Amino acid sequence: MNQIGYVALLVGAVMSAYAVVALSIGALRRYPQLVKSGRYAAWSVVGLVAVGVICVQYALLTSDFSLRYVVEVSSREMEWWFKIGAMWGGQEGSLLLWSLILTVCMAFLLVQTRRIQPKELGPWIIVAMCSGTAFFLTMCTLVVNVFEPIAIVPQDGKGLNPLLQNPGMMIHPPVLYTGYVSTIAAFGFAFAALASGRLDNSWVRLARRWILVSWVFLTLGNFLGGQWAYVTLGWGGYWAWDPVENAAIMPWFINTALLHSAMIQQRRGQFKVWNLSLAIIAYALSLFGTFLTRSGVLSSVHAFGESTLGPYFMIWIGLILIIGFGLVFMRLPELRSENKLDGLLSRETSFLLNNILFFLAVIFMLWGTLSPLVSQITTGVKSEVKASYFVQTVAPVLLAIVFLMGIGPLIAWRRATLESLSRSFWIPASLAFAGAAILYALGMREMVGIIGFAIAIFTASTVGLDYFKGIRARRRHTEGKILPAVNSLVKRNRPRYGGLLVHLGIVIIMVVILASSIFKVNVIQVGDTRYQIDETRGVTANIGDTMIIKGFHEYRIKLDRIDAIGSPLKMRFQAYMSVTKDGKPEQPLMPAAELYTASQQPNTVVFIRVDPLEDLYISMPLQAIDTRRDGSGNPILTDGKPVITGAAFQLWVNPLMMWSWLGLLITVLGLIIAIWPDPVPARQPATERVRSGNKETEPVGV
Repeated sequence: MNQIGYVALLVGAVMSAYAVVALSIGALRRYPQLVKSGRYAAWSVVGLVAVGVICVQYALLTSDFSLRYVVEVSSREMEWWFKIGAMWGGQEGSLLLWSLILTVCMAFLLVQTRRIQPKELGPWIIVAMCSGTAFFLTMCTLVVNVFEPIAIVPQDGKGLNPLLQNPGMMIHPPVLYTGYVSTIAAFGFAFAALASGRLDNSWVRLARRWILVSWVFLTLGNFLGGQWAYVTLGWGGYWAWDPVENAAIMPWFINTALLHSAMIQQRRGQFKVWNLSLAIIAYALSLFGTFLTRSGVLSSVHAFGESTLGPYFMIWIGLILIIGFGLVFMRLPELRSENKLDGLLSRETSFLLNNILFFLAVIFMLWGTLSPLVSQITTGVKSEVKASYFVQTVAPVLLAIVFLMGIGPLIAWRRATLESLSRSFWIPASLAFAGAAILYALGMREMVGIIGFAIAIFTASTVGLDYFKGIRARRRHTEGKILPAVNSLVKRNRPRYGGLLVHLGIVIIMVVILASSIFKVNVIQVGDTRYQIDETRGVTANIGDTMIIKGFHEYRIKLDRIDAIGSPLKMRFQAYMSVTKDGKPEQPLMPAAELYTASQQPNTVVFIRVDPLEDLYISMPLQAIDTRRDGSGNPILTDGKPVITGAAFQLWVNPLMMWSWLGLLITVLGLIIAIWPDPVPARQPATERVRSGNKETEPVGV
């Protein structure tokens, strides 16, 4: 099976390269048979990669420790579902996952391009896809090898990294990778337009759903990644401005800009160069995120170790940028906008500002991510970029973007007047100022927070006002019934009203981020002493001690005991803590720390008590557990287990966290509404004639 899998991937790389050559020559020389041959080769790659994946999964599920990769990421004691997820738990397997998702996307595009119009785009789209599969399959077979045999076959493997033995492992990487990989589809349409010279709006129209697919998977991937970090890493947060985290969010920013500016090209024939450039940059940034994860040039809790893949990825990213922007430069004379901006006060202008702000946010993040590497190259000393840099540079830009989210949908196309703006925005602006005044009166002095919450109120109220006006108008046609009015309103313009819901979901998530950043509680009282903890420093409690922390509620937490529980897979140190909330007893808190036997790797098991107002978050790092020791400093054992006297805990109160899920749900619901296809009208016979008096006319577009 192992040899079959390796040969399948190797042949897949060769067939991908052949498809690129055949499709390119066939498209340039207009050889239909050569194009058809290239498409058959692309289909064969889909099947060959599937064979390779099946062989890897078989090796993992059967604990075939003759493969080095299986030894590194699996063990006999691991649950079967983690063995499946172990395929993307290491360097080599994650590249194979990327290749698998890429070929699935290519299969959909092969179907989509069978009868695509304009037909000149079809071959070039598949060229872009096959070039990607050729690169990644070459990496999987010639640079690293998931099927590499091991000289001495061990009895057991090291097992998956403890941080990865989490349900998030089964969901987050495939979802985020799908977001990454699907950016190549929009790039493929842009590349096809540039290569074929079909630079009208066709490529944007055809790529729109792929842009949306990439956007939703990047949204889900980043959100789920933050949630996974929140429940796993034990430092009380969900976003640390880590290099890999930044690399994951940057394609989302560019894709969001592309999604909005594509609407302008479809409606007004503007932003042509913008859209082609954004499609190229989104794909390049997705590859850049993969490069950071695998090169080892920057340290990250999310990255793999150092490898030889970095230079290859840099060369590939460089080729994508050179070819992409080289074609844009060559086609510049043909990329003139069909219309000009008619006025500064217009929806087109707000979308242009939106693009500029998203691009600015990416520049700030890219510099903050790469500046340690740049300083190491230029001075020999790696500089440190703190989270405060990103808060001071990126956060204001994002607040401005959310403010534009409120303005854009209600401002007129082409040209708006000050009078129309005042009519549209006086209610949202009044609510925003009132909200800011109330927050200040209640004692809030953080200006970023006051401005942020005011912007959230403004944008949310513009969404509500737009829906209110539309529903009120539609009720006249539905006998005053609200639900039929809502249904009728949304059906009349799904992209608009679905998009407004997406904006509302983003606003809710922003409110959660603001609240959990500004009102986070990290002050704990033990006895008469108050402690302020951070990501690296906890508070020590002995058995019987009581810790007090106050958020919206007051929590009193008593450490009852810590038990050591052994198993063949790991040693678990389980804490039992009784707790009262506002004086009322609650179910006990049970954080834990683990040490995996095979790999000797620690793991922190976070315990979170969820409340509509706040999360009570507690973790107990393994290295912070105190044991009773004899005069020589050796641990005292009872029944072969250490006697535990206390531990250091990281204890936080994070406001409103559960509402982020509501924001995500509304965002996804809005996206589904926006992309839901309209009912296809019944076909009319082509020869049907419509009589009007003595005149007969033929219907158009059957």
